[in-house]
Amino acid sequence: MAETKNPEDKSAARNIHLSSLLTYLLAILPVFTGWTGALAAGIVPLISWITNRKNDYVSTQAAEGLFFQGVLAALLFAVTWSFPASIPLQVLGFGVVGFFHLASLITATISTSYGKDFHHLFSPLRMFKKRRDASKAEKEILANVDSATKEMYLTVMKNSTEKTLQIATLAAQINDTAVKNKAGAIILSLQKILENFKKDPQDVMNSRHFLSYSLDSLVKILSKYIELTKSESSKKQFEATLEKVLPTLDSIHTAIDGHYNKLLENDVMELDAEIQVMEKTIQMGGF
Repeated sequence: MAETKNPEDKSAARNIHLSSLLTYLLAILPVFTGWTGALAAGIVPLISWITNRKNDYVSTQAAEGLFFQGVLAALLFAVTWSFPASIPLQVLGFGVVGFFHLASLITATISTSYGKDFHHLFSPLRMFKKRRDASKAEKEILANVDSATKEMYLTVMKNSTEKTLQIATLAAQINDTAVKNKAGAIILSLQKILENFKKDPQDVMNSRHFLSYSLDSLVKILSKYIELTKSESSKKQFEATLEKVLPTLDSIHTAIDGHYNKLLENDVMELDAEIQVMEKTIQMGGF
């Protein structure tokens, strides 16, 4: 997240957003209309973005300002095009756009005055910046690892993140509080392991089999549990199996936490044994 405590950066960002007010000054000139004035006023954030590429905070706010001018121009053009013969409707449309414009500027000005990371409503730049920062962080994490570890890291992180999200989706469908809470606790433990990989990518090599088996088993168990609890008749029919779900999840949770602790201690000697124990536990549960 791009934030700043530098007074000059705060002032520059604030002025970029306030430059949007030039739209109204340009619109009263004979050579401009409302929407062309908005486009012309976008020159200020454009120049600021070009000249401040090395300043993350100012360039981000300049990009937001440029995006907003494009949106403003589109809205003003839409009003003009939609109501070409109705002055009252044009006035109403311009009034709504003007209110939206000023409200956005006030919010942007206050946020940047405090050096906060501001993004306009519906701005795609927030997601773009998040992905860019994630990519940059990933490169820093893998800067000092060999190609095999790098490839394994990317594969494991992608697959594990997707499976963890799948487990979270399944957990949200569970009604039983105890099972739901246990699934939530397991997700937190899995996230701790994934965060540990970012600090020590080498741990991926020692965890890939354990993690793959754990995640696949959790998806299988939770999916089967949800299927068997859809109706009262199936609950009664498979009551014995359902009673084993929580103890099985407890065992998996204990194994995941134990694995995490061993990674912290760099104790990789017993990781294969962990998988064997988990396999027996799951088989005893009938899954």
